[in-house]
Amino acid sequence: MTEQFFGKELVARQIEAIPGLLEFDIPVHGDNRGWFKENFQKEKMVPLGFPESFFAEGKLQNNVSFSRKNVLRGLHAEP
Repeated sequence: MTEQFFGKELVARQIEAIPGLLEFDIPVHGDNRGWFKENFQKEKMVPLGFPESFFAEGKLQNNVSFSRKNVLRGLHAEP
């Protein structure tokens, strides 16, 4: 992944050609260890128009990360 993906803000855009369709541009945070992004987070995305019904079954947040070889990261969890 190149530097052009890092440092963006979360943005939602309406796609005019398809009524009701929203496109989300999701930030990616990266450095020399690799990168991390939140695919979705209820607290941030519902105010931008993401349907709250998506989160009804307890899906509050989903993340993905990539670490380069020989990088050890900590595990974070909440009850």
